[in-house]
Amino acid sequence: NTESTQPDAYDESDQSFLETIVAQIALAIHNTLLAEKIKDSEEKYRTLVEHASDGIFVSDPQGYYVEVNTSGSMLLGYTREELVGRHISEFVIPDNLKAQPLKIDDLKAGKSLVSERLLKHQDGSGVSVEISAKMLPDGNLLGMVRDNRERKRAEQALQRYNQRLTTMRQIDKESIGAQSTRDIVNAVLESVSELIPCQRASVTLIDKERSEVVVYAIVADDDTRIIDGIRNPLPD
Repeated sequence: NTESTQPDAYDESDQSFLETIVAQIALAIHNTLLAEKIKDSEEKYRTLVEHASDGIFVSDPQGYYVEVNTSGSMLLGYTREELVGRHISEFVIPDNLKAQPLKIDDLKAGKSLVSERLLKHQDGSGVSVEISAKMLPDGNLLGMVRDNRERKRAEQALQRYNQRLTTMRQIDKESIGAQSTRDIVNAVLESVSELIPCQRASVTLIDKERSEVVVYAIVADDDTRIIDGIRNPLPD
C-alpha cells in the first residue's frame, strides 16, 4: 500500500507498476507457503517411513538401493549406509534367486507384485519375508518387506497341533478295536514315533499281581522294530 499527500501523485503507469509488484509479492508468498507445506509433508512422510514396522526399500530402476528405512536395515542386519548403492540381488539367497528371478522389468512395466522370498541376513542366515513391490511415480522401485518368520512359526505350530490331534483320534480309534493291552500300547508307540522323530519310544506298565515291570518299546534304526512286552522283576 502506498500513500501521498500530493493530488494526482500517481499516474496510470505507477498504478500498473504497483499492481505488478503486488502480484509478484503475492506469488512469492504463495510459493513460500506451498514450499513449507511440501516440506512439512515430506518430513511427515519420512517420519512415517522411518517408524514403519515393515522394511521399506527403494531402489533405482536398475535395482540399486537408494533408500532403506530402519526396519529394513534391522531385518537384514546392515546399516543404511551398507545397503544403499548395492543391488537387490546381493541380498537374496542364491537358490531362491535362481528359483525366482527378479522381475524388475515387470515392475517397470507398471505391474504390482507380491512374492515370498528368502533374503540373506548379514550373518549368512536366511530371512523368510513377504514382499509387495511396485514402481513409484518417479520411476524408482518400492519394496514393502514383511518378516514372515513369526507367521511361519505360528503356521508350523498349528500344523503340529493338528497332526497331534489326528494322532490322538487315531489312537482312540485303534484302542476301541484292540484285543489286548499289547495291541493298544503298540498302536500308541507306532503313532507317536511317526509324529515325533525319535530313536526310541517306550511304554512301561507295572503288573502288581506278578510283581513285574512290562516294557513295550519301538526302536527306530536301519530297520524299525517293536520290542514287545519284555518282563522284568519289580525292583525292591
